[in-house]
Amino acid sequence: MTRKDYEDLAKAIKGSWIKSQKPELQWHIDFQFRRTAVRIADVLERDNPRFDRKKFLVACDAPPLEMKENV
Repeated sequence: MTRKDYEDLAKAIKGSWIKSQKPELQWHIDFQFRRTAVRIADVLERDNPRFDRKKFLVACDAPPLEMKENV
């Protein structure tokens, strides 16, 4: 895959996040969104050892949890 492919994939993932009308459901939506982004990053990382996981997750708007406070 090319850098453009990674960028397009991150953009598609970012665009899939939804805002719930019910605040009590938002945590579950956010959790599933992050889980999906992380699982896709796992696959990409196995495919390309030079894959920058943190950069990809930030581009998805699902930064690694240790970065969440800083982003």
